[in-house]
Amino acid sequence: YADTLIVSLHSLDKNESPLACARREIVEETGYSAKKFTLLGKIYPVPGYSTENILIFKAKGLKKEPRVLEKDEVMESMVLSKNKIKRLFKRGLIVDAKTICALAYCGWL
Repeated sequence: YADTLIVSLHSLDKNESPLACARREIVEETGYSAKKFTLLGKIYPVPGYSTENILIFKAKGLKKEPRVLEKDEVMESMVLSKNKIKRLFKRGLIVDAKTICALAYCGWL
């Protein structure tokens, strides 16, 4: 699914709309922009002691963009097929809760 990304938002700036945040975060985190965003849902990662919530978007119509990492960030982007993601998940190699929730929202798990 080289034209689809899942974006989870937990860094909304003051007075920034969720869609504007998704547009900013996708470029910062992955080096891609997208033509279309669809809000899939909202999760509460630690409801027992925090009111933090994360919005999950599906992004389609991707375009490679210049990526600027902050000096302390170390990230690598990979393009993976749906089948590869399922295999990684079944092997216990995808363990981040927000990633698992986002993949489930898309029907990929």
